Amino acid sequence: MDAQYQKLLDLAPYGPSDYQRWDSAKQSLRDNPPSSTGQLIKAGTPQAWELDPIPVVLDSQEWESFAGALSQRMRLIDLLLQDVYGPQRWIAEGILPAQLVYNAPGYIRAARRAGEIETCALETRALETRSTETPMLYLYAVQASRSASGRWLVHADRTQGPSGCGHAIENRLAISRIHAESFQSLQVSRIADFFMKLRQAIQDRAPGKDKSMRTLLLSPGVQSPTYFEDAYLARYLGYTLSQSADLTVRGGKLYLKTLGGLLPVDCILRRLADTQCDPLDIDPNHTEGVAGLAATAKLGNVFLANALGTGWSESPAVTAMLPKLAKSILNEELRLANSPMWWCGEPESLEYTLDHFREMWIRDAFVRHSANQIDVAALSAMQQDQLLAQIRAEPWAYVAVEPPKLSYVPTWVNRQVVAWPAMFRFFASHHRGQIHVLPGGVARVAADPRQLDESLASGTMSKDVWVLSQGPVKPVSLLSGSRNSSELRRSGLDLPSRVAEHLLWLGRFCERTEFLARHARYCTSQLTSERASDSVSTSWWIVRALSDFMGMAATYQGPGYLGPTYPNSANEFQIADSKSATVLMRGKLAEFLLDRTRSDGIANAIDGILRNAQNIRDRLSFDSWQIISRLDYSVLVPWATPRNTIGDTLLILNQIIGLLSAFSGLASESMTRGPGWLFLDLGRRIERAHCLLRLLDRTLVPVQANHRPILESLLDICDCSMTYRYRYLMSFETGPVLDLLVADQTNPRGLSFQFMKIANHLDALNIGDKTELAVQRKRLSEIRGSLRLFDSDAIGEFSEENTRLGISERTLLKPRLAEYTESLIQLTDFITRRFFTHTHVRQLQDMVNQ
Repeated sequence: MDAQYQKLLDLAPYGPSDYQRWDSAKQSLRDNPPSSTGQLIKAGTPQAWELDPIPVVLDSQEWESFAGALSQRMRLIDLLLQDVYGPQRWIAEGILPAQLVYNAPGYIRAARRAGEIETCALETRALETRSTETPMLYLYAVQASRSASGRWLVHADRTQGPSGCGHAIENRLAISRIHAESFQSLQVSRIADFFMKLRQAIQDRAPGKDKSMRTLLLSPGVQSPTYFEDAYLARYLGYTLSQSADLTVRGGKLYLKTLGGLLPVDCILRRLADTQCDPLDIDPNHTEGVAGLAATAKLGNVFLANALGTGWSESPAVTAMLPKLAKSILNEELRLANSPMWWCGEPESLEYTLDHFREMWIRDAFVRHSANQIDVAALSAMQQDQLLAQIRAEPWAYVAVEPPKLSYVPTWVNRQVVAWPAMFRFFASHHRGQIHVLPGGVARVAADPRQLDESLASGTMSKDVWVLSQGPVKPVSLLSGSRNSSELRRSGLDLPSRVAEHLLWLGRFCERTEFLARHARYCTSQLTSERASDSVSTSWWIVRALSDFMGMAATYQGPGYLGPTYPNSANEFQIADSKSATVLMRGKLAEFLLDRTRSDGIANAIDGILRNAQNIRDRLSFDSWQIISRLDYSVLVPWATPRNTIGDTLLILNQIIGLLSAFSGLASESMTRGPGWLFLDLGRRIERAHCLLRLLDRTLVPVQANHRPILESLLDICDCSMTYRYRYLMSFETGPVLDLLVADQTNPRGLSFQFMKIANHLDALNIGDKTELAVQRKRLSEIRGSLRLFDSDAIGEFSEENTRLGISERTLLKPRLAEYTESLIQLTDFITRRFFTHTHVRQLQDMVNQ
């Protein structure tokens, strides 16, 4: 065992007495996973990013040699990119085969620098000088392994938007806490300085140099497996996390869509693939990009790190050619060698591949992922002959790879230290003419080497990588030590409109889920308690009020029948006895909660919470995310198949209500009262009003002979029973109930309170064009005036026979509820049009006048 590992294990022994300590540490990591993974807490399943408590330890001498070799490799690739997108001198001289450029899908013609095409007579020395000033690569990564002999080998280069930096930070934070004593005594090199230099390098290239410069981290979005790492890295660097939908190009400049209008963008740390950046100039098949971004970057109005087109150098064929190119371009041997690979476009490489064909893996020369590689030995004789014919026909389209032979590292598995193969990812950055290598990285391990490939997500577990220093290590913080004063800011109007929209809908889905859960819990409690037979009809009506698609008869005619209500639907039926009615209602309640295919069920509302929360992961605190993650159905329903029992239903509903109450309290007490909180709470108020209006329409508009059970259920569902009993004791009348739920401005569950809060929030969002806002505020004032004049007794008692339906209805209440509902619909349309679309004529005029 290496000396550094022996020292680590001596300081932190992994013996039988330490089993409980390490199991507790790993359980803590499972319960509180690194925030970049974004994994929801799942019962009984391993985390997608499980962290091993034993780090990989590298000594200072080995690392110094490796870092120098990695710097040389990054410098070579950057020079190559400079030439390919500039004078193309090496193509003209035959040093770089033209097939590697013009046949590569990753070569972006729109990224070629027009100003450099005319300078074809430049010497290599001049090109090197220029590249140190304006490199195309600012962040670079390699996927590497260590052979059994200890030699480092590169399997792939990552140049257009390398992932893994966020994981490296979080792995370090987690492991340094577990190994607090060992971390200090072993003098492990810090990694914060690397990110300080990366941030400074991007800042140096900004078109504007004032304090108001705006830098974004451009992410593919929540559909990307690296989205949550992007969220963490953006927070760590102090950048605004954005997606293509957040950006627009106007007048040759890039703008961020915010609540306050369009704000200019200076720099972008890009995690988006080249082909996905600009549907106008690069690839029209990827419409999610920012139209005009390539032209804006070429004009110098926005700085991109890394530059557009850098993804070309990720091609396996380019990687295979680097040793030869290093000799021609740098007049040096490539110090950080490739894992054995051969580009078949070279005659000698083709010959070697054909001679050793059955020992190779064959890859597409221009597809960066290794998932499509072909193990020749696993093919039949006919398939091998077909593949040989294809290689001979188009040799430039294939790369042959020798199966990797990985080294093994100590790993903590099943309460013991075992040896597992490892794959590594290391990072480098360009800063003021020098290349800096991150003193550490990310390792992935698995029991089977075949589980490890070039993807950062391959393997079973992640490991931190420690680089030991020869001397004492100074503490480094990413916080600036500059004494320059910064302008104080308390406005949140730079909040991206997309984020505000997700916050609005997060609030709406949270409230919708809680309201439905409270309603379903009341129904469940009634169906599991001792009840008189005449209460079945009331329960039937309350259960049916959950949804228009409960699949229950509109009229119950068993014991306790109250008279006709609404006619039966075509697919509904009658229930003749209370026992059958109770069984049916219990089944429908369980289905309403557990059936994830129901568009109107609780599961669908919870999916809405998770979907919107994932899209704004960087805006949620760790505690908030932990609460939301436990709403996932793999936690709420840990068994594989829902049992559809009423006991399970009540247990799950209590968990849902408890979690949502915790999230609501956390948001109320921890979120700054800026636009983000305003939109979150605005969504809650709008949805609470919608749910209350829908419930009143379904339960109080039809007149029931025995109204007391209906009124009791309303108060319980709306969590107002205690207040009502305190005011009116046990006298349940329609007028007082309506007054508490509709007209009382002091009741936080009442309708009037919701409209009051909505009006207050709109006043706080009084930005930009005031015309439409004034109209909406006037409409809200009218609604609030109507609520203040709401005569609960008269409206609650007056009813007429509906001759078409054959029932009695509260005809004064029904149009009032419809009026309030329509005002909420108009309000939602206004908010979307005013704050989220950025297509209003006045907004465009404001942008032009900037």
